[in-house]
Amino acid sequence: MKWAMSLICPTLLIIIGILALCIKTNRNYIFGYRTKRSMASPENWKYANKVMGIAMIAINVALLVPICLLIVFVDNTLAIVGSVLALLTIGLLTVIAITEYKLKKHGSND
Repeated sequence: MKWAMSLICPTLLIIIGILALCIKTNRNYIFGYRTKRSMASPENWKYANKVMGIAMIAINVALLVPICLLIVFVDNTLAIVGSVLALLTIGLLTVIAITEYKLKKHGSND
Protein backbone atom coordinates (compact mmCIF):
# COMPACT_ATOMS: atom_id res chain seq x y z
CA MET A 1 0.00 0.00 0.00
CA LYS A 2 2.79 2.45 0.82
CA TRP A 3 4.27 1.75 -2.63
CA ALA A 4 1.09 2.88 -4.34
CA MET A 5 0.62 5.95 -2.16
CA SER A 6 4.21 7.08 -2.61
CA LEU A 7 4.46 6.53 -6.35
CA ILE A 8 1.12 8.00 -7.48
CA CYS A 9 2.18 11.68 -7.40
CA PRO A 10 5.54 11.37 -9.18
CA THR A 11 3.90 9.13 -11.79
CA LEU A 12 1.11 11.66 -12.36
CA LEU A 13 3.66 14.47 -12.66
CA ILE A 14 5.59 12.46 -15.25
CA ILE A 15 2.34 11.98 -17.19
CA ILE A 16 1.65 15.73 -16.98
CA GLY A 17 5.13 16.39 -18.36
CA ILE A 18 4.51 13.98 -21.24
CA LEU A 19 1.16 15.61 -21.97
CA ALA A 20 2.77 19.07 -21.96
CA LEU A 21 5.18 17.86 -24.64
CA CYS A 22 2.62 15.97 -26.71
CA ILE A 23 -0.45 18.19 -26.61
CA LYS A 24 0.05 21.36 -28.60
CA THR A 25 -2.52 23.88 -27.41
CA ASN A 26 -2.92 27.58 -27.84
CA ARG A 27 -2.56 29.81 -24.80
CA ASN A 28 -5.35 29.00 -22.39
CA TYR A 29 -6.24 29.13 -18.71
CA ILE A 30 -6.84 25.39 -18.27
CA PHE A 31 -3.78 23.37 -19.31
CA GLY A 32 -0.14 24.30 -19.54
CA TYR A 33 2.52 26.40 -17.87
CA ARG A 34 0.66 29.64 -17.18
CA THR A 35 2.63 32.61 -15.91
CA LYS A 36 2.67 36.22 -17.03
CA ARG A 37 5.92 35.61 -18.94
CA SER A 38 4.78 32.37 -20.60
CA MET A 39 1.49 33.86 -21.75
CA ALA A 40 3.09 37.01 -23.18
CA SER A 41 3.29 35.50 -26.67
CA PRO A 42 2.51 32.26 -28.52
CA GLU A 43 6.25 31.61 -28.87
CA ASN A 44 6.81 31.99 -25.12
CA TRP A 45 3.83 29.69 -24.45
CA LYS A 46 5.19 26.95 -26.70
CA TYR A 47 8.74 27.26 -25.35
CA ALA A 48 7.68 27.36 -21.69
CA ASN A 49 5.54 24.24 -22.05
CA LYS A 50 8.35 22.39 -23.80
CA VAL A 51 10.89 23.30 -21.09
CA MET A 52 8.40 22.56 -18.30
CA GLY A 53 7.51 19.18 -19.80
CA ILE A 54 11.13 18.08 -20.12
CA ALA A 55 12.02 19.33 -16.63
CA MET A 56 8.91 17.72 -15.10
CA ILE A 57 9.75 14.35 -16.60
CA ALA A 58 13.46 14.46 -15.76
CA ILE A 59 13.07 15.62 -12.18
CA ASN A 60 10.26 13.22 -11.29
CA VAL A 61 12.04 10.25 -12.86
CA ALA A 62 15.08 11.20 -10.77
CA LEU A 63 12.90 11.48 -7.66
CA LEU A 64 11.65 7.91 -8.10
CA VAL A 65 15.03 6.58 -6.91
CA PRO A 66 15.05 8.25 -3.46
CA ILE A 67 11.32 7.59 -3.09
CA CYS A 68 11.83 3.88 -3.73
CA LEU A 69 14.75 3.83 -1.28
CA LEU A 70 12.52 5.47 1.35
CA ILE A 71 9.83 2.87 0.79
CA VAL A 72 12.31 0.00 1.14
CA PHE A 73 14.31 1.24 4.12
CA VAL A 74 11.83 3.25 6.21
CA ASP A 75 9.04 1.52 8.11
CA ASN A 76 7.15 4.59 9.32
CA THR A 77 4.46 5.41 6.75
CA LEU A 78 4.03 8.95 8.05
CA ALA A 79 7.76 9.59 7.63
CA ILE A 80 7.61 8.22 4.08
CA VAL A 81 4.62 10.39 3.15
CA GLY A 82 6.21 13.51 4.66
CA SER A 83 9.50 12.85 2.90
CA VAL A 84 7.78 12.19 -0.42
CA LEU A 85 5.78 15.40 -0.12
CA ALA A 86 8.95 17.35 0.68
CA LEU A 87 10.78 15.82 -2.30
CA LEU A 88 7.86 16.55 -4.63
CA THR A 89 7.61 20.14 -3.41
CA ILE A 90 11.32 20.69 -3.99
CA GLY A 91 10.96 19.03 -7.40
CA LEU A 92 8.06 21.25 -8.45
CA LEU A 93 9.83 24.40 -7.26
CA THR A 94 12.87 23.31 -9.26
CA VAL A 95 10.72 22.81 -12.37
CA ILE A 96 9.31 26.33 -11.97
CA ALA A 97 12.77 27.83 -11.39
CA ILE A 98 14.24 26.08 -14.45
CA THR A 99 11.31 27.05 -16.66
CA GLU A 100 11.33 30.69 -15.57
CA TYR A 101 15.11 30.93 -15.97
CA LYS A 102 15.02 29.41 -19.46
CA LEU A 103 12.01 31.52 -20.44
CA LYS A 104 13.70 34.72 -19.24
CA LYS A 105 16.87 33.78 -21.13
CA HIS A 106 14.80 32.88 -24.22
CA GLY A 107 12.99 36.24 -24.06
CA SER A 108 16.25 38.18 -23.91
CA ASN A 109 17.38 36.55 -27.15
CA ASP A 110 14.44 38.00 -29.11
